[in-house]
Amino acid sequence: MAHSLRRITLPCELTGSSAVVRECAALVQRAAGDDRNVLIAAEPGLDAGAVARAIHQGGPRDSGPFLVQTCAAPSPAELEHTLFGSNRRTSASDVDVLAASSALFRARGGVLFLTDL
Repeated sequence: MAHSLRRITLPCELTGSSAVVRECAALVQRAAGDDRNVLIAAEPGLDAGAVARAIHQGGPRDSGPFLVQTCAAPSPAELEHTLFGSNRRTSASDVDVLAASSALFRARGGVLFLTDL
């Protein structure tokens, strides 16, 4: 699905004119117009959330929610409940039967940014 790309202003400081900075900005721009999942890998202390917000703001899902969800749950069962809710599913990708309280349901049409993976 092709989407028109908009110019993105990162909600964080991205300074410099090096090839690495230009490549980072280009990747954010490209990811914003794509409808696929994106993995943002960042060193501790870098603001991966700002990059996720920039991708959200620059793409077709900007009118949807931007939901941040930590995955540092005390137990795998609690994390599963948070992400998927309590409804039984036939498969992990069956979004139509997710509980309305689940993070995946609430982020539909927008972006779900998972932290502390």
